[in-house]
Amino acid sequence: MPGAKAHLFAELFRGLKALLPPVSFWDRISLMDLQSTNDKEKGGMGVAAWVAAASVVVLVVISAVLVARHQKAAVPIVPPNTILPLDPYAGSLAITGIEMSTSDTFNGGQLLYVDAHITNNGPKTVTGITVQTIFANDLHYPPQVETGPLMLIRTRDPEVDTEPVSKEPLKPGDSREFRLIFEHVYTDWNQTYPEIHVTSVQ
Repeated sequence: MPGAKAHLFAELFRGLKALLPPVSFWDRISLMDLQSTNDKEKGGMGVAAWVAAASVVVLVVISAVLVARHQKAAVPIVPPNTILPLDPYAGSLAITGIEMSTSDTFNGGQLLYVDAHITNNGPKTVTGITVQTIFANDLHYPPQVETGPLMLIRTRDPEVDTEPVSKEPLKPGDSREFRLIFEHVYTDWNQTYPEIHVTSVQ
């Protein structure tokens, strides 16, 4: 956002300005540099050069810190099991034919697979989809909510292989199979088909 970027650069400029010494300081550095002619003739760096190099390093560090803070603040922190609002384009993406299956893992656990079809009934080409899968229970507890990218099924032979939507974008009218994989589902899940909400579309 323009306002956020302007604030970031203003903060960076203030930090840099506070670090830079007054002009008189640089005059003194210049005199010291002239007095160190013998050192420079021997291949050494002058005092001004060292100060300038140090200033560049400090500026780079400050810039990295400010940018990291800005990016971190821009990402909302969502508490676990929070159901997010649907993306405005979600109504144009029809999810049908949900099927479930399981497989055992080598360490004695179990994977849950949720397969279904998604159809792009809208006017735009979709390159990325984030969904929330909601597992309900009959104990009146909050449901288990799993958030992640929707992965399209690329092939089923010799085994199911998936890929992100960006590898083969959904054009208007396209319909594709997808698979969601879950390593742990709460034991209080009522075993009904989970709800799949489209919360972000690119």
